[in-house]
Amino acid sequence: MGAEPAGVAAPRLYCKDVAFGGFAPTTKMLRAFAAVEEACGKKGDKMIIFGGNKASLDLIEAALIHEPEFEAIGCFRYDGDISQECRNRALRRFKAAPRGAVLLTTVQTSGVGLNITEARACAQINAVEQASRR
Repeated sequence: MGAEPAGVAAPRLYCKDVAFGGFAPTTKMLRAFAAVEEACGKKGDKMIIFGGNKASLDLIEAALIHEPEFEAIGCFRYDGDISQECRNRALRRFKAAPRGAVLLTTVQTSGVGLNITEARACAQINAVEQASRR
């Protein structure tokens, strides 16, 4: 990255101490982080973040795990890259968490048969775009 213009602050890098060297979050991610902090951090509620792709969820997960402001918030993953057994375990742990937890899931994986009444907040990152088939 080049130098920022005078008077413009460089964007905050999240996870700069992990192997991939950090990332500058998108505006949607920043809003998701703020929603997590409000719902899970301040109120102690549980939240589900739905993602249209796993890459965005990977970055959000990294921030929730590695950034100090999220250290008291549990983070659980529920997507097609993990086995059904691991998904079930993550869901049980999310439901059993006493307070302040986030479940990260893809729309495709959670779209059928997932019933979660414990979450009081949700967000969607990167809506799924599907081209019409002819």
